[in-house]
Amino acid sequence: MAFSPDQQTLAVTVLSLTGTPHRLQDVSVLGSLPPLYPCSIQASAQSSLSPETHSLVLLLKVSSVKELMRCVLRIAIYTREPPSMRGTTLAELEAECGGRDWGSEQQFHFTKELDPNKWRTKKVLSLISHDAPPCKVLSCPPQIYILLQYQTTAHRIKATVLRAENIENLVHSLAAAEYQVVINLHNKGVMISSRETEGSTCTLWDSSFLLDLPPGEITQLPLLLEFVIMQVLPEGKAVGRVLIGAEAAGAGLAHWRDMCSLLVEQARWHIVQPECL
Repeated sequence: MAFSPDQQTLAVTVLSLTGTPHRLQDVSVLGSLPPLYPCSIQASAQSSLSPETHSLVLLLKVSSVKELMRCVLRIAIYTREPPSMRGTTLAELEAECGGRDWGSEQQFHFTKELDPNKWRTKKVLSLISHDAPPCKVLSCPPQIYILLQYQTTAHRIKATVLRAENIENLVHSLAAAEYQVVINLHNKGVMISSRETEGSTCTLWDSSFLLDLPPGEITQLPLLLEFVIMQVLPEGKAVGRVLIGAEAAGAGLAHWRDMCSLLVEQARWHIVQPECL
């Protein structure tokens, strides 16, 4: 792993697994930097010319070396069991970030052998480790976990809305609420397709949709996926949204580019932008 002061990012690369029959391409990896950045981020696959070479990369935002020195790197590795995406904990790794020479862009390496008994017995119900301390409302923004895959033969996108965290922070009410997600596909600013999940009070939807695309090379089309989080009311109320696509910015654009280039399922957490009142 290495810290880039220019990009304000700690890059962590998971190279291989030992002590388990699971391959690296068959697991999910989440990372965080508590106590300053306790919310977990999903690792993405790193492309390679060799099919035998596979790694997962975590890009963890941290403002400065001074902040990084106060953090602990926490990584959790899970099996992936489609279609529910629920899995078994394989290993958890913690490494103190303090006391290291991050300013020289030196790379640091850690090795932890997985406990073969642990992954046989310990079950979790979500991708977030129950051993990790809970996120504080002020520390963790509302975010949604979305999986995308471009299916080249059918020229369509598989969009899966998995789950969300801290959505209650978007509404000014202590009462239990029910939420659903509306997916709108836009081309040149015009909505050409729309799907929606069922309502859920636990913000765990695990719903997949197939979206047909207009003719043309996907990397050249001005497409935009809009995920609108709705509070289920008689009149319906949008409380926040996420934009992913060629017309998006930041994490939304990065997720889209990975989907187009890697041609495998790409799951990412996205921060939900609240609706303007």
